[in-house]
Amino acid sequence: MALDLYLHPRKTILDSLRAPDHAATPARQRAQRKALDALLARHPECTLVGDPLRGRVDGFMGELTVHPGYLHWCLHGDVDTDAVQALVEAFEADGWTCTDPQDAGFGSEARADKRLADWDELIGAEFVGLALQRDWGARVVLDFQFADGRPVRLDFMHFGACQLPELGTLLQARLVSVTHEAGKFDSVSMVFDNGQRLAVEGCVPNGGVIGARSRRR
Repeated sequence: MALDLYLHPRKTILDSLRAPDHAATPARQRAQRKALDALLARHPECTLVGDPLRGRVDGFMGELTVHPGYLHWCLHGDVDTDAVQALVEAFEADGWTCTDPQDAGFGSEARADKRLADWDELIGAEFVGLALQRDWGARVVLDFQFADGRPVRLDFMHFGACQLPELGTLLQARLVSVTHEAGKFDSVSMVFDNGQRLAVEGCVPNGGVIGARSRRR
């Protein structure tokens, strides 16, 4: 099975770069030459065959072909996921991004942490654990995980009360509903698929963060 990854400058749209009438601007051409120079410096065993805008890189893992505005990276057979991830991160450090059409877990957007946009996003998440902290007063941190491996962390500050069920009943329990009551101080109530309820009352929610999903092995 082949894995196709596309590397292109940050804030560019891959479909536009691949359009037949696309022409890379002089600035984009310079950026691409700079990225290829950095790649060849990191991997002296590799050589560029052809032009920095139309060519290929020999000696690289898989097949890396060069197009105006983007690079197409094709890998066959068993893939060393850690090595691929390290190479993608090196491109990201140079200001590029990775588009992963097969959703194999290497795309820059899929790996980026995201803020929780709506409490209902939590439905289906599995309880992982909690921590009580004395950071800026009373604070409780709740950890969950989605079925695809993405971790979720909720942070509640200055809470007045925290209603907890028997903690053992939360192991492997999944959220089926979340109710948020806003006010001077907020309250958030969570109900799990086994009927148990966890509530944080009189708090200041400091938001939630959804982490990167696990890569497919």
